[in-house]
Amino acid sequence: MSKEKKKYKQNYNDTTLEMVVQLVKDGGISMRKAALAYGIPRSTIQDKVNGRTEIAARSGPKPVLSTTEEARIVEWCLEMAKIGYPRTRFELLHIVKKILDDDGRQTKFRDNLPGKDWYYSFKSRHPEISERTPNDLGKERAMVSPFKIKKWFEDFTKYMTEEVEGGMDILKDPSRLYNADESGFPLCPKTSKVLTMRGSKQVYNFSSSDKTQITVLACTSATAHYIPPMIVYPGVRFKYNPLEGFEDAILGRSINGWMDSDLFLTWLRETFLPHIKARKVSLPVVLFVDGHSTHISLEANEFSRRENFVMYCLQQHASHIMQQLSRFMFVFFP
Repeated sequence: MSKEKKKYKQNYNDTTLEMVVQLVKDGGISMRKAALAYGIPRSTIQDKVNGRTEIAARSGPKPVLSTTEEARIVEWCLEMAKIGYPRTRFELLHIVKKILDDDGRQTKFRDNLPGKDWYYSFKSRHPEISERTPNDLGKERAMVSPFKIKKWFEDFTKYMTEEVEGGMDILKDPSRLYNADESGFPLCPKTSKVLTMRGSKQVYNFSSSDKTQITVLACTSATAHYIPPMIVYPGVRFKYNPLEGFEDAILGRSINGWMDSDLFLTWLRETFLPHIKARKVSLPVVLFVDGHSTHISLEANEFSRRENFVMYCLQQHASHIMQQLSRFMFVFFP
């Protein structure tokens, strides 16, 4: 490292550097005077002014994600924390892997999954993110209580007031409040009890260990505007029409019939939003979901913000109280 760069090391940040570069470009100050006044190496200013390097260029190996991509992840982490569903290191690293895999990028990481060294570097680049150890709740404390329900409503009201423009107006209009829920129907239900000779030590019954199911995703507003449901079938090809007799539903496919983040995003993009717009419901609207990982993916969060609707998670472990579709729709199915 040159003496000049040693002397000026860490005496400035990107914001200051950007301002100085603009001043030099505008002719408001010379490079030499800028270097002396702001403590920035003249060679650095010259490189930025001439476009040889970017303002936020980092030394060392080329980063696996762009500045924009890292900013997306940071925004997702902070947004999830605001609505009471902070994500884990494991989930963050798998978001990175998905971005790399979807773009077809190959990295030095095993199976494109970053390790702890990348994670700690990421944290150092984004000090606004802090990794905390959550308080463990015992069974008694984890039980839903009136206090927790009340606290959820207080937090939700605060979020709508501080984070959503016109949020309180939305809460006064039931046509702008939607609720989505899903339920799975196993194709191989659990074995029932059977009758056998008293004293038998082992009793067998033919069954399947297959965990495939059919998943139904339903959605309605507080004014009973029903969005066409998505029915997810196991398998990817069919010799028949699985929706015969129910053509208004939306067909989803996955290997095991379970909902995944890609299918949920498809439903948001191709079903939920178009039907709201066709009904001319004022945006933004609120879509209540549970905290399942398929509902709060990076892509779903970005889509909701881009298309001007709010996704907010219901209180954990309280679907039997707060999730109206679970209480009044899916409850009638075996």
